[in-house]
Amino acid sequence: MIIVKLSYSILAAWSGYRWEDAIGYYRGKDLPATEEMKLGRLKHELWAMHTQRTGKLHRDLGNYPLINPVVEQKFEKLIPLSDNISILLRGVPDLLADHPDGGGLITYEYKVGSQTATDYIDELQLDYYKLLVPDLIEGRYLCYDPYFKTRTVGVKFLTEANALNALEHIITYGGEIIDYLQANKLLINYKGGKYDVGQGNTGRLPT
Repeated sequence: MIIVKLSYSILAAWSGYRWEDAIGYYRGKDLPATEEMKLGRLKHELWAMHTQRTGKLHRDLGNYPLINPVVEQKFEKLIPLSDNISILLRGVPDLLADHPDGGGLITYEYKVGSQTATDYIDELQLDYYKLLVPDLIEGRYLCYDPYFKTRTVGVKFLTEANALNALEHIITYGGEIIDYLQANKLLINYKGGKYDVGQGNTGRLPT
C-alpha cells in the first residue's frame, strides 16, 4: 500500500492552479516568505503561548475566555483513493475549544494581513477540519490587520455536508496531484520510504 501525505495547503494550491507551490509544499521545500508571512508566524506563536498560559484568546483576537482550549493539535485521517493508494490527510487547527453552547467543538483559524474574514469564509479549510475532527460544529476565522490593529470575524457552522465537500475536493485534486507525482517519479510513500523517486527530475507542470 502506498500512502501519500497531503494537506489542505497542498491541495488548495493545486486546485488554485499554483502547481509549483503545491509541489514545493509536498516536497517540504521552504518557499520564500514575505514580511507579512514572517509577521504572521510571530503572531501565531504569541497568540498560542498566550492561550496556553491564560486560557483566553489574546487581546488582538478578542481577549475572552475559552473552555478547555487546545492549541495546534495535529490530526490525521487515512483516505483510500484506489486499491493500492491512500491519502494521509493531516491538519493542525490553530485552536480548538469546547463550544460555549455545548454539543461539540469550535475551531479558531488565525489570519494576519489586510484581508478580512469575508475573504476566507468560502474557502474549504474549515471543511477540512470538520472531516478531520467530526465533533466540530462551528469554525471561526479570526483575521487581524497588524497595520490598523483591527480584527474581523467570520463564522461558519459545520455539518456533515462540509466534511463531504472536503472529501470530494481531496479525492478530485488528490488524484490529480498523485497522477502528476507518479508520472514524474516524485511520489513518496510515507510509510515505506521513497517510491520511484526520480533523480533531479522536477517534471512538467500542467499548462
